[in-house]
Amino acid sequence: MGDVIPLMIGTAGHVDHGKTTLLSRLVGEAPHADRLPEERERGLTIDIGYAELPLGDGRMIGVVDVPGHEKFVRNMVAAASGIDIILLVVAADDGVMPQTREHLEIADLLGASAGLVALTKVDLVDEELAEAAEEEVRELIKGTFLESSPVIHVSGITGQGIDELRTALIAAMEHARPKADEGVFRVPVQRSFMLEGHGTVITGVPLAGRVAIGDTLEVVRGRKKCRVRAIQAYHREVEEGRAGHRTALKLSDVSWREVRRGDVVAEPRFLREHHLIEARLKFLPTRARKLVSNFPVRFHTGTSEVVGRVFLLDAHSLSPGEDGLVQFRLDRPVATAPGDRFVLRTPSPQMTLGGGRVIGFSKTKLSAGKSRAVKLVRAREKGLDDLREAVLFHTRAAGLRRTSVTDLAIETLRRPEEIRLVLATLVEEDLLFASGERYLHPQELAYGRRKLRELLERFHRKAPLRPAAGRAWAREQLKLTDPVLDAVLDGEGGVEAVSGGRLRIAGYEPALSAGQRERVERLEELLLEDRYTPPRESELAGLIGAFPEEAGRLVDLLIEAGKLIRIGSGVVLHADAVEEARLVVANHIRSTGALAPSDLKRLLGMSRKYSIPLLEWFDAARFTVRKGDSRILA
Repeated sequence: MGDVIPLMIGTAGHVDHGKTTLLSRLVGEAPHADRLPEERERGLTIDIGYAELPLGDGRMIGVVDVPGHEKFVRNMVAAASGIDIILLVVAADDGVMPQTREHLEIADLLGASAGLVALTKVDLVDEELAEAAEEEVRELIKGTFLESSPVIHVSGITGQGIDELRTALIAAMEHARPKADEGVFRVPVQRSFMLEGHGTVITGVPLAGRVAIGDTLEVVRGRKKCRVRAIQAYHREVEEGRAGHRTALKLSDVSWREVRRGDVVAEPRFLREHHLIEARLKFLPTRARKLVSNFPVRFHTGTSEVVGRVFLLDAHSLSPGEDGLVQFRLDRPVATAPGDRFVLRTPSPQMTLGGGRVIGFSKTKLSAGKSRAVKLVRAREKGLDDLREAVLFHTRAAGLRRTSVTDLAIETLRRPEEIRLVLATLVEEDLLFASGERYLHPQELAYGRRKLRELLERFHRKAPLRPAAGRAWAREQLKLTDPVLDAVLDGEGGVEAVSGGRLRIAGYEPALSAGQRERVERLEELLLEDRYTPPRESELAGLIGAFPEEAGRLVDLLIEAGKLIRIGSGVVLHADAVEEARLVVANHIRSTGALAPSDLKRLLGMSRKYSIPLLEWFDAARFTVRKGDSRILA
């Protein structure tokens, strides 16, 4: 909706300080929080209520009314996940109260970027008492995101200060950060219900992305697919929903009983549930004791709440007011994403400990002292607000496995087209290497080249007479795919490929002793003397006075040097003999049209046990082609 600003105003404050009354006066109607019978009966906001605030210029902004009673702080946290501008409500006759402080702390922890203070019920106190209450409020907000915000004296009963409050809220919008409508659509579910004649409906404030009628979504818990049949934003039918708007989605293929508050509905495949979560935690300065590892907590993110324990990663304890890296080990997994805000509370008695931002997810339990793990978490943290950094991190984290556009989109929860733009820039700047449709980090390539060189150095030490290692063997040893091995070889790594694709340290030549050189010379002489009726390969060791293993390595050495050719199992010819035979075969076929195996006995004195392997070798080399029992030139 073009006329609805993608921001959300939310109330905060102690119970019975007039939040709902104030909003009713401000927007011209009661927020629909009072839908519950118990709310009407008790005159107390228990759950989350919404309304729309007209700005007078054709635009409007959503407002959310949250419960103030300490028993319903969990509902306040669920609502606050979608709030961008805080309207802190303090009654002039009561002043600052416990939930005033706690709500302000929670709003700060959840990343509210702007706001102001409404000093309500000023019609019930004299001017002196109102000024004293304002002084108390200004002391409270000192050092917070509200420090420079105005404190407006208002009355929800008489209407005093309402116009001034509306003007101040419009001004606060200039300082707020709208939610990003790029990225993958996801919405924490605040309500799920069945609407007679319409089916399942869910409501919430999307945290990112856009969704259109006909799109397929999934309930992340259970991977239940569903389709969007209709969309409402602020009670109006729309074709598209977007981040920052209070949204209702009518869904098909899923029962309202299969979706509950705390679930996340998102574009399929991108979001997953996790129970080991890395984060940066800010420990509130108002706490009395240090925070230590293995402390039981209630973890709130989006609209979910789950019990778990917190473990410190870069310190053994946190003093009040400090922040640090932590890992949460939750009793059940939750669907969240890097960058999401969370609040931490004690299980019983419930009070707020702190909060912060999710950094990433672990497969194993982490603890303080594991420096490599801490470095990885810090590196991941750099990418929370910088897509380039996130792409670089995840590409490097993939190591030599390579990563694709789809992989990176899932890791960063961004659209593939956004990822492609970033990748193109990084490749152009030589910060990433493209291998087909996959990508490698230059530092990982350098690591691969170093490991390949170390592998070949060990190979040459253990087998000094073998001129090169097989490519398949090297690939298997390093657990690389062919494209990655190609990328590793395509650079200054001090490694080269030789005949047959075999690999060696660049310039490596086997170091032969005087006796080995003599045996090599004898080997060549033997195969030149009996060039078309050579000894079998198994017989060579005895003929040159070598052990079988050494003879095999010397044969490989001469094959690598191009002086011998293995034409079949156990059959080795000198390269000069093969070249001579090639010329004889070519001349014979050109003059007669074809060559039979028996012709080689007459032409070269070669028996069938050698002629057949030689002709098959010519076929494999695409020099000849078999036609019946004869050969013609390819």
